[in-house]
Amino acid sequence: MMLEIGKLKIDPPVILSSLSGISDLAFRTISRRFGCPFAFYEMFDYNSILRKNKRTFEIQMKTNDTDKPLGAQLLGNDPEALLETALVLQEKGIDLIDINSACPVKKVLKRKCGAYLLKDTHVFGLIIKKLANGLRIPVSVKIRTGSYTANKSINALEVSKIAEGSGAKAIFIHGRTAEQKYNGQVSYETISAVKKAVKIPVIASGDIFSGPSAKKMFDETGCDGILVARGALGNPWIFSEIKHYLEKGTVLPPPTMEEIKNVSIDHLKMSVELHDERIGIYRMRKLFCRYFSNFPGAKHIRTELTKLTTVKDIMDFLIYELMLP
Repeated sequence: MMLEIGKLKIDPPVILSSLSGISDLAFRTISRRFGCPFAFYEMFDYNSILRKNKRTFEIQMKTNDTDKPLGAQLLGNDPEALLETALVLQEKGIDLIDINSACPVKKVLKRKCGAYLLKDTHVFGLIIKKLANGLRIPVSVKIRTGSYTANKSINALEVSKIAEGSGAKAIFIHGRTAEQKYNGQVSYETISAVKKAVKIPVIASGDIFSGPSAKKMFDETGCDGILVARGALGNPWIFSEIKHYLEKGTVLPPPTMEEIKNVSIDHLKMSVELHDERIGIYRMRKLFCRYFSNFPGAKHIRTELTKLTTVKDIMDFLIYELMLP
């Protein structure tokens, strides 16, 4: 299986989502180690790039030669400003620009960005057309099934056709409404309908936490690719698991405690090197909770890890108290 977005080829067709506060170089590097073929930066607000925010350029945009191919997701509602931002990223070697029309966070909606664009289809179309006509690299858009759960607000078909007609080369769709956020059932039917309605690739998202759930998404929707988000938190093994399940139809054994400790230590070291000790540890706390979630005594492990404030203390706990050989 191979996903093609313009000239971009992604094999297997599994993409790591843009996760706010998570998808830094350390997270992407760990994910790629286990077979992630394509990843996104953390989402960019165009203001941070146009104002040349120091942290954005020095930390958030940091990458390396092995961190490829790589996409950037943009948040905003001003076509001109979004194009100017996308041009900066294009010159830095980005392979794909994605327009976020799916974020359901209240403060984003108040700014008339993210999933708000599902209601403002005129601006939605203008943004895609502006970027598609102004960039050399492909432009995609991420949407949801609609704004609200009421039938009249389920407009994924309408916005998908607008996206395609405006020049988008692919559509990412989360199978819930903005109102649902991450609750309730994923609408495989809506994703399937979008796939049938457009000719460009459709990449599906929602509740992909394992090889079997990834296969279910392909089978139920006919999608061209899948987007892994929460399923990758503390679980970079999901990429090798999905690839194996799609090819063999069997589930790989889960990582051992020793493997999890080793990978989490590597992740911690990279996070601290990228940021600094305080910020690197702070960002890792939510991931430690995910790494150590399915073992006896997991609650105690997570509680202790969230208390520790130095790399040395965390390393001592992981190596000695958990008896890492």
